[in-house]
Amino acid sequence: MTGLRHDGTFDGLLCALDEALLSGLTRVLAPEDPPLFLEEAVRTDGGRARRFTARLVAASGTEAVRRLWLASLAGASGDLLSAYCRRAFVLGRALADDHGQDEVRQVHRLARAASVEAHRLAGFLRFARRGEVWYAPCEPDFAVLPIVGNHIARRFPDSNRIVHDLRRERAALCRDGRFTLIPLARPTSAVEDDEAFPRLWRTYFRAVTNEARRNEVLQRSRMPRRYWEHLVEEPEGGDDVSGKGC
Repeated sequence: MTGLRHDGTFDGLLCALDEALLSGLTRVLAPEDPPLFLEEAVRTDGGRARRFTARLVAASGTEAVRRLWLASLAGASGDLLSAYCRRAFVLGRALADDHGQDEVRQVHRLARAASVEAHRLAGFLRFARRGEVWYAPCEPDFAVLPIVGNHIARRFPDSNRIVHDLRRERAALCRDGRFTLIPLARPTSAVEDDEAFPRLWRTYFRAVTNEARRNEVLQRSRMPRRYWEHLVEEPEGGDDVSGKGC
């Protein structure tokens, strides 16, 4: 079986999906996927990607493209996304309600998971000053840096900020209301931060805490433990305010 390998960008994925639908091939491979005996490299063409997007929007609406993008951020396989696109062109606007098909159900589930992750992460980022920029490390489950970077750039257009995905060694460089994704390795040694901002966060957290209404079960459900490492306030009772949690 012949596979179509793209370069890992969303435009590259769209070009590979277009080629898969035109050629009848089903295997769409990302750079990290294992090699096949027979495979072809699909050239990334921004114009082709836009034309494919326009056809998909005309067939099934903008929501189909949004879910396709979100599911790709959540790590959906190229084969799953190819099957989803085939279904989109067959069903048209009825795709959104086609929950009986496994590929539609999976793409919608992954799209929602990526959206929820991005929303949570945007609220859990904690910035500290490093030189002339504000820096926030994170380790999201999914590759939601484009969503978070866009949010931070629009939310803080007058400051230079870096959101660093340590797990994927990529960063969103946010300035002037825009963001750019760049490769950025995980720091190999501790970097001294301006402690004033983290200290302010901890002061605020103590000030708004109402001990009589503390609900640690609810708190953990809204603030999953996997985010605690990069928080500067104390997520869960006690005297530790190191930001590492309990």
